[in-house]
Amino acid sequence: MNIREFFLDVGTYILPRTPAGALKAFESGFCPIEAFIYKSASTKPVDEEPYDIEEIDRILARPNLDFRTNLVLMGIFEKLIHHQDQELALWAAESINVLENRYNARIASIKKGLGGDTESGAGLSELARVNFELALLNAKRQAIKEFYIDQSLASFRELLKLRKLAGDERNTYIRALMEARDYDAAARLLEVGPSEATPEDILLIAEIEYSQKHFDRAANAMSLLAERLDTLAERETALFAYWMGA
Repeated sequence: MNIREFFLDVGTYILPRTPAGALKAFESGFCPIEAFIYKSASTKPVDEEPYDIEEIDRILARPNLDFRTNLVLMGIFEKLIHHQDQELALWAAESINVLENRYNARIASIKKGLGGDTESGAGLSELARVNFELALLNAKRQAIKEFYIDQSLASFRELLKLRKLAGDERNTYIRALMEARDYDAAARLLEVGPSEATPEDILLIAEIEYSQKHFDRAANAMSLLAERLDTLAERETALFAYWMGA
């Protein structure tokens, strides 16, 4: 059998749900090696329903997931904790605990090392970022979210006693202020001349104005970005298109 023959006849097979399962099935003689290739090359998004629980569990088992992946997983688990299958709901609740415990362990580890970092502020910067991420992961638990936003802002304020913020640090600080609805403080950090404002700054300004229902001001900010379309990075272009309803 070749790949073409397999795809032509794929509907006649009972395929395992994961690449690992397909490999085991092949080794046991229950399906052709093409089944393993097929499952390995699958591009089905992990958050597409019906969920592939084995694949989600496999991803969760990785110890160093990035924030975007954690956010996707948390969204899945938040849905599944209300599932009518109690075993599945319990698994989802336990998985949420796994994610949160990893963040809490990271926070504890950073705090232990803060005493030896009094100049660069790298530890405080990391602590502020991790608390901010944990706040966003708890978006549906308002009290918990607010607690971690407060922790993030407290770390940023300590960091500001050492040095100015720049790049991603500054943007995360502004977003933490926005999550705390301190829009005035966030806006003050973006008070620069139009020629000095970066595309990221303009997008943040538009978001701040929109959040306060200042729609005309948000539109004015986006008009500034429209003048720079040929200089925008892919992400900024995508955000501009989203704001403009393209």
